[in-house]
Amino acid sequence: MRTDSPANGTTISSAPLTSDIYNGSYGGMDDDGIPNDCKFWNASGHASTQDMATPSVTFPYPTQAQVLFAGTAFNPLEIQLNNGINWNMNVVVDESNPTAPTAYVNFNHTCYPARKVIVNGMTIYDKQPPYNDVGYIAKCLFQFPGFGKLTGVSTAVQVPVQ
Repeated sequence: MRTDSPANGTTISSAPLTSDIYNGSYGGMDDDGIPNDCKFWNASGHASTQDMATPSVTFPYPTQAQVLFAGTAFNPLEIQLNNGINWNMNVVVDESNPTAPTAYVNFNHTCYPARKVIVNGMTIYDKQPPYNDVGYIAKCLFQFPGFGKLTGVSTAVQVPVQ
């Protein structure tokens, strides 16, 4: 087991040395500037947001708001061999009863990574992958039979009034 990074205990000692946090250099006890040496800093990249839609808000009924989050993303430090991680999450807030509004999610997303939706401080959807190993991640992202997309509607949860 490696014990030399993070060099500053359990907190990574790393900070940008320029205003460009994506392409500029970093410094600190955990940054040696040597890529791919599996010690201290390893590599950096910035994922494109091109395939991430701007959240849209609709009001299909007088007492309901819906917010759609959708997109696809790729890890810029990995070879692009799959369809990436993608999500289509429609968050529905229903105020039919103004003193006890509810929220739920219509979801369609890859089984990795985790997804969590919070409305007014209340968690209404929380899907954590059961494993965080290379095999499980590969099965999810390559959508092997029995893996891949999770679809459905979460249970409505009462959310705090704000």
